[in-house]
Amino acid sequence: MQLGLITPVKYLKDFATKSTYHLVLAHMVEKNEEYRKFYYGRSELGDYITLDNSSYELGDDVYTPKQLIEFGEAVGATEIMAPETYADAQSTIDKVEHFISQMRINNSNLKIFATIHGSALTDAHRCFDAVTKMGVDTVGFSCRLYYSIPGYHELNFIPELDTWNRAIVRLYTLFSLKPLMFRLRKPLRYHLLGLNHPAELSYYEAIGLGNHIASCDSSCAYLNGVQCTFIDSLPYIKPINKIDFESDEVLNSTQYVNVIRNIDILKGYARDY
Repeated sequence: MQLGLITPVKYLKDFATKSTYHLVLAHMVEKNEEYRKFYYGRSELGDYITLDNSSYELGDDVYTPKQLIEFGEAVGATEIMAPETYADAQSTIDKVEHFISQMRINNSNLKIFATIHGSALTDAHRCFDAVTKMGVDTVGFSCRLYYSIPGYHELNFIPELDTWNRAIVRLYTLFSLKPLMFRLRKPLRYHLLGLNHPAELSYYEAIGLGNHIASCDSSCAYLNGVQCTFIDSLPYIKPINKIDFESDEVLNSTQYVNVIRNIDILKGYARDY
């Protein structure tokens, strides 16, 4: 599993270059030339680039399909994430279908990334079934997937460990979809959007999907490193702050080394050697 390492613009060359996979945010492509040029350069070198629609950062439907296509071309993206609606399977299905039609109208040959949403496991299954039948290239599973798992949720979820509970929901969702994944005629690429708990990555091998999840993106290596904490610490504490992509803050030597160490730990979890 490849890792897309999310960092401020100032440290893209230091940390993002430790991977050949990148999740690139639409709003940063729009407003920051240094960010856009960096990732366009990585595209020129052959790296795999997903243009994210920035729904997680800005909310749903900030950008039109046409704008996303323009941003994707500007950064040399391999694929573009279709618009989505948080926790709403049917709205997400409709948006993916519309986005595919707009890609055809604009004669874009970029690949299409669809994110799974739903307020229940059955919704996630319905969303997965619908978008895969549309012919998308990549299916993404958000770290925001969260609903009751029959027979598990009430007995085993620990209120004090919400980040781990959310990781369990995504793990269970992918495990329950495994039979559908293996029956698809067209092999798809699967991506994990963000992390609530880094140790989640070490469990995909155990559920038989270790060789099927292509990539994951995360800011935890950077954010924990800046706080001088390690992502394999127990209990793991997820930073509540988000990355300020345009920050000019200079890391001290301890913070810098800690970010590098966290990247190495994350790569170990993901088996990204």
